[in-house]
Amino acid sequence: MKLLAGVEGKSKLDVRGRNNAPKGQFDLPIGLTDALAGSTSATVQMVGSDAPRCFSATFTDVINNDALMFRAK
Repeated sequence: MKLLAGVEGKSKLDVRGRNNAPKGQFDLPIGLTDALAGSTSATVQMVGSDAPRCFSATFTDVINNDALMFRAK
């Protein structure tokens, strides 16, 4: 996860995650892509444990939406 500061409305948050089944890594939520199946948008909200504000963004340009990946911008 990476958060880059910027002027109001121009901050950037980059969140990436993946499981690696061959290495026994299954820590990400199971069924997340199933829950998003058929969605035309997704809203992401990040709240820091010691931050007074939250970051929220709605992504409506869905690039990939299948059983293995949901990707939007």
